[in-house]
Amino acid sequence: MSPLIRLSLLCDPVLTTSLAMSALVSTVMMATLVVGPSYLSHGLGLDVAIVGFAMSAGPLVSALMGVPAGLVVDRLFARRMTRVGLSGGSAGCWPGAWHWP
Repeated sequence: MSPLIRLSLLCDPVLTTSLAMSALVSTVMMATLVVGPSYLSHGLGLDVAIVGFAMSAGPLVSALMGVPAGLVVDRLFARRMTRVGLSGGSAGCWPGAWHWP
């Protein structure tokens, strides 16, 4: 029998870092999609239509910014833009980042 993937591939630091970042981003996205509607509905007491409207903001921004973001990545190198995007995502997930005075 042969394994599905060669474990020696995990010795590559670039691949290991990429897999870790992918796991973190997926965790944040899934938590937002699962916990977000419950918090908006039950925690804040918002109407179902308002919750749906609020949850549609992310996909709408993704659809509108897909092409411009691709053009920026093509001009400014993917590695730099990955760092900028992950930094922005990390800042948004920081505890207290969205608590306004």
